Parts: sequence; structure tokens; C-alpha cells
Amino acid sequence: MRGVAWLRSALAVILGLSLATGAAADTPPPLTRYVVHADVERIEREWSTDDPDQVLEGSSRKIAARLKAMGAPEHSVTYIGNGQMVVDLHGTGNRALLESALGIPVDLKFRIVAKQVSEKQGAKGIDMVPTKDSLETLSVLRSPSISGLNLVLARAILDPVLDEYSVELAFDSTGTEQLARMTTMYVGGQLALVLDGEIIRASRILEPITEGRMQISGGFSFDEATDLAIRLQAGSGPSLFEIVEVQLVE
Repeated sequence: MRGVAWLRSALAVILGLSLATGAAADTPPPLTRYVVHADVERIEREWSTDDPDQVLEGSSRKIAARLKAMGAPEHSVTYIGNGQMVVDLHGTGNRALLESALGIPVDLKFRIVAKQVSEKQGAKGIDMVPTKDSLETLSVLRSPSISGLNLVLARAILDPVLDEYSVELAFDSTGTEQLARMTTMYVGGQLALVLDGEIIRASRILEPITEGRMQISGGFSFDEATDLAIRLQAGSGPSLFEIVEVQLVE
């Protein structure tokens, strides 16, 4: 009898462990809740409206659509009034994705890669900037440079010749003049796109760019080009939104 009782007990323990393991495996990822505040006065001014709630209701739907297009995990965007939205995203580490969807500005600059760096130059006019994923570090000139605030357009386009996607950029009049001077002075050099302290792309300057438009190529897929365009557009001006609170919901 003892043997049967022991066997039953052992089976119960084994089954219990299996069930517990299964429960752990099926545990959903944590939910991160972001409270987002909108600049209501600016909305009233720029939209010429006395009903910013209506504008923000529409904005919440657009933000949800952007998150979906960017491949965000399961999410919801709810406008709760008084210029505030609640964004729930499953998982952690998605703040940068949400910031891109909200159009929160990034630090964006267009700078020239230095060919040769002396100690004197390094002390005065050169920064060592890591490339994306920190695979290497390049020397870039501090001046001249173009601010992301001078960028007016960033969009993914299909190159019909190469049958691959690239990102088209367009600059305002100030940016156009700066780009023309830089690319004329440094033909044959490299123009680095520096985003949040990382070089995303360094492209060879084949000829002066005088019309204020350029393309960033590199064998992008549609999703890659779209994601980069969204990130660059976020660096082109102030956002209407600010993340004011982050909560981990159990």
C-alpha cells in the first residue's frame, strides 16, 4: 500500500510541476502604461479650434495606426480628456517606438566625416561618433553641420531601377543653402546622418546637392525605410506630445 501511496504522491508532484511550468510559459508579457500630455494651447492655435478634444480623439487613432504600422506589440491608445492620452503597450523597452509614433523630436544632425584626424583637430573640431550598433567609430567634423530642424520631409520611396526602397529627404531654404555649401566643399567625402549620437548612415558625396533634396539608400526593405523616415521626421520639429508618466501594470 505504501508503494501505491508514494506513487500517487509522486505523480501529483510531477503533474503539479508540469501545470506550474505550463502556467509560467503562458504568462502574458507585462503591460507598460504611458501617460501622454498634449500641448492643448498649441493645438487650439495651430488648428484654429475651440474643441481640441475632437482633434486629440483623431490623433489617438492616428497614433494607434502608426504603432501598428511600426510593428508594435499589442497596444491600445485612449484619449481620456484634458489633453491626456493613455497608451498601453505589452512588454517593456518600447518607449523609443512610442516616441517615434508620437513624433517626439530626436537629436538629428547631418555632418561631414573627417578624412584624416590630427591630435590638434581632435581637440578642437572633431567628434568621435559610434556607428549604429557600435560596430565602429568615425571621426566627424563639428562644423559645418545641418540641424534636423531644417528637414521638412522624410519618406520611404521605391527606386524603380534598383527595385529597393530608399528614404527621400527635403530641406527648407536654410537647410538647402547649407547642404549646397557642404556638398560642394566636400565632394568625394562622406555625409553622415547622426541620430541620437549614432551614425545611422554615411553616404559618399558624388556631386554638389543644390536643390535641397537627397536620398538615403542601402538596400532597405519597405519596413526599414518607413521606420527610418518616421525617426528622421521626428527630428524635424517640436512635438505636440510629451510622455509624462510610465507605469508597469502587473
